[in-house]
Amino acid sequence: MRGFVGAYYGRTTNDYHDRLTNNGTLLGTVMGDTRIDNRALFGELNWTFAPKWTLITGLRYDRERNRTDVQQDDFSTPGKVSNTFSALLPKLGLDYQFADSQYLGVTVQKGYRGGGVNVRAGGGHVAYDPEYTTNYELSYRGAWREESVRLRANLFYTDWKDQQVSVLDDDGNFFQVYNAANSTIKGLEVFLEQDLTSQLSINAGLAYTDGRYGDFVTGDGEDMGGKPFLYAPRYKASTGARYRFANGLVVGADLVYQEGAPSQYEFGADGKVTRTHVADHYVLMNLNAEYALTEQLLLSGYVKNLFDKHYITNNRNDEIIDVGAPRSFGLVLDYKL
Repeated sequence: MRGFVGAYYGRTTNDYHDRLTNNGTLLGTVMGDTRIDNRALFGELNWTFAPKWTLITGLRYDRERNRTDVQQDDFSTPGKVSNTFSALLPKLGLDYQFADSQYLGVTVQKGYRGGGVNVRAGGGHVAYDPEYTTNYELSYRGAWREESVRLRANLFYTDWKDQQVSVLDDDGNFFQVYNAANSTIKGLEVFLEQDLTSQLSINAGLAYTDGRYGDFVTGDGEDMGGKPFLYAPRYKASTGARYRFANGLVVGADLVYQEGAPSQYEFGADGKVTRTHVADHYVLMNLNAEYALTEQLLLSGYVKNLFDKHYITNNRNDEIIDVGAPRSFGLVLDYKL
């Protein structure tokens, strides 16, 4: 039997003073503050009750308090809200080793995220409820050729209750968070990795995710039932390589593809979708490297979006859009005590 217990406490504060302008002209101000205190107790116990069979159990109790005070909003009425949320989250699973380096597992687990308060400009600053998930997962892990070839796969289904969804209001000006009555997600993730030599390894991954709203009518009466999730691409794929030099320098590169996803639905007078705004498909190349200066000191660096690809991540109405991050560089210095 193997297990652990733990406790968590976190505090998040956000003091915001947003000034919305257009060509230097002040349109309005939103000002306020939010404080979130989160506490949790959690634990897991795994029991190998027979050769090659392991029972997995876990439990988490989560409690969160949200205090939000919007003192000024030139686009809607200010508001002051205080809410407390809590949840008990169990986990149950079974793991079976059916051959050398070959494993099958099944897991059922509850998930949760606390509610909150709309703080965006024009959002009305009303509270929204927590959301809950029940996650079912069938997993496979396998290795061959002295574990130089490794494969991981996950088949999953999620039943989502009271999903928190951010959509534009009926006028298309301000975002509002609503709770969808129910939603579902189903999908498959596969990742394959092979060590070609002691220095060079390659990998490839594929993910398919189909997320759809169930019974969901927004506060403006728009029926989104059966529609795919906003901002959720169905297909993602990646391929990459990693090379370790004799001096300890490790260099890697990967190509990442992501399918375009719906970012806004337009509805007609009859409440049906008349148009869907979709973000771009894109392929990005990323580089990374790391070098151990000492046993405790690690220097790493990265280049994201190497070729400075331009792409739209959020197309709200063909005039207001969000774009992907440009080429970016970074250096990280890690010290292990």
